[in-house]
Amino acid sequence: MTHPVPMPRICHLFASLVREHPRGAQRADLVIVTKCPLDLDEDAKEQLKTKISQYTPADVLFSGIKYQEELIPIFKQKATVKKGINIVLISGIAKSLGLEDYVISKYKPTEFTHFNFRDHYHFKESDLKNIEEKFNTFADPKIILCTDKDAVRLSEVAQNNSFEKLPVYRLPIEVEFLGEDQKIFDKKISDYVRQNKADFGIHSE
Repeated sequence: MTHPVPMPRICHLFASLVREHPRGAQRADLVIVTKCPLDLDEDAKEQLKTKISQYTPADVLFSGIKYQEELIPIFKQKATVKKGINIVLISGIAKSLGLEDYVISKYKPTEFTHFNFRDHYHFKESDLKNIEEKFNTFADPKIILCTDKDAVRLSEVAQNNSFEKLPVYRLPIEVEFLGEDQKIFDKKISDYVRQNKADFGIHSE
């Protein structure tokens, strides 16, 4: 589930678009609250755990998104990325406000606009045209920035298009557990595998 917790929307790890009825939460071995602020304090964690405990007795862990320092170019065209660079941000993800806040805080662009599409959006050539037109109104230096997730869909539509000649970058991310939760998660997984080796056909040396 994502933070803030949209109770009672609880789903399995790796659930993708599949959503189970909240009653299924009773079978959970572990609950991971995702997209938390990396500085989420202990009081907030305890409040979330109390809410979640109404639906499952499982342990609750917390994770957030950590943005990487280095931007990766999608096409051949590149630019010198530094503070003050003008940015056209593209996103087709849920809850993109955190992304926008990060980009503005990190790069402090003089000119900035955000093309905010719905989650899982499939870009069209007309979208790329609108983005390119806006980009062309910005002063140099400037870049177009998108998420890892959106970079794939953009690349597919941009083939043999003038959009390919623009300095388009993707912002890599990684999921980071908060506090000691990474160790707890690793132990939970290793304990589960060890206890169920027979079911998985795993044999010790």
